Amino acid sequence: MIGIEFTRLNEGECLLCGASRLLTGEHKIKASLLKEEFGNRPAIISGKDRPRILQSPRSKHAHFNAGICENCNTSGTQAADRAFDQLHRGLKQLRMDGLALTDENGQSMCRLPSNVTLNSFRYFAKLLCCFLAEVGGPRSRSLSAFALGLSHHNPIFLKISQVQNYEAALRELDTQGFAQHGGLKFRFDDQKQCVTSLESSLSAGGIHYDFWVQLRWLPRLELNLGFADLVRNARRNID
Repeated sequence: MIGIEFTRLNEGECLLCGASRLLTGEHKIKASLLKEEFGNRPAIISGKDRPRILQSPRSKHAHFNAGICENCNTSGTQAADRAFDQLHRGLKQLRMDGLALTDENGQSMCRLPSNVTLNSFRYFAKLLCCFLAEVGGPRSRSLSAFALGLSHHNPIFLKISQVQNYEAALRELDTQGFAQHGGLKFRFDDQKQCVTSLESSLSAGGIHYDFWVQLRWLPRLELNLGFADLVRNARRNID
């Protein structure tokens, strides 16, 4: 059963394609976001731990430990990176203009071509793959295929909102910018036995993104049986 959806990720393998190639470090929060948010000033970045001051986006604390091969990091995911940049710029402009970020159905009010919108979801799929690898998890075949543009089936759920009291938080931290990621969260069923979804979040420029993928019964079974240690550790960290 193991390997249908999830396959073990060995050291030195690309977390997206699984190939043993020269790997590059992927940013936990895009370097372009950090530069836009902080310019040349030290960045304040927050994850599950306390906020950390980074002197440069090149800091090791800004990168995932697991790597992506050069091919996946360029031709494989560049369209997704650029699409997310377009989405984020559009949402920031809406926020600055005092307009709603989403409609009554939760859909982004930043109107982009359909292919760009789809590619922006691929960026969040790539992040989930990175966070899963960061905690020693397996490679997801379907998430990786979608992130790389090899599949048009979008498994990502996305909720966009404004960061509450953003300006007040900047004053409290005595900074002109703030960026935050949510790491990886495993959502369990009511009995706290099976992982039902993989979730994360991202905040920058006053825009907050919650994104997740829901697991069908077979991937649930595969993850919970084939990667029991990972699931057991996640269960210990349930809020």
